[in-house]
Amino acid sequence: MSNQPPFFSLYNSGLGPFSLVAIDFDKTYVGVHTQGRWAGSAEELAKTVKPFFVSLIKQAIAQKVVVAIVTSSMQVALITKVLVLSLGPSLSKKVIVKGMDDTWTVPLYQALDSNWQKVLQWRMKPTNKKKQGKIDHFISLAYTSSKKKPIVPEQILYFDDDPTCVLAGRSNGFHAFQVRDSFNGVNVLRDYVASGGALPSVVNVSNSSGACCIR
Repeated sequence: MSNQPPFFSLYNSGLGPFSLVAIDFDKTYVGVHTQGRWAGSAEELAKTVKPFFVSLIKQAIAQKVVVAIVTSSMQVALITKVLVLSLGPSLSKKVIVKGMDDTWTVPLYQALDSNWQKVLQWRMKPTNKKKQGKIDHFISLAYTSSKKKPIVPEQILYFDDDPTCVLAGRSNGFHAFQVRDSFNGVNVLRDYVASGGALPSVVNVSNSSGACCIR
């Protein structure tokens, strides 16, 4: 395998193309879980940002790939400030923050293309009520982040600590990875390329909240 940075190797591996890199915030982009109620400073929280994701974002943006933070936290202003502190003012402006605020909605079914209609159909099944993770975030994101056409589900690279969210993504074609305490992003992406796209296992599904709350 080449000595290219991991995202460049993945981007050029034939497993893509990738048009969106989506990263959860709590216990994924940062090393702690804020529970959506962080009372400390953004500076303190920024100290826990994981260097792998800073590097990944820089590499993705260099390839003109859309980057987003997807979170169930309502502390969007805090998250935005952490991005500024960790990425710098210029680069952070290129990262979309999709949190639980009133700045976005899910498009109507009739407005979706066939790819995302299938995703919404999956989400609406009664058996998936507790398995939908952040699917609404992605449906909205696909139609707000691309000027020409919506992002294709199979072109999404997604990282989240919550197994329910990861499995929801995989069920809809995302390249979704679970971020655990032992997560080594460089090795994970290199192994993914070397294996030709074999996704690593997801653990502790039975212990997940199901609703992906504040993840």
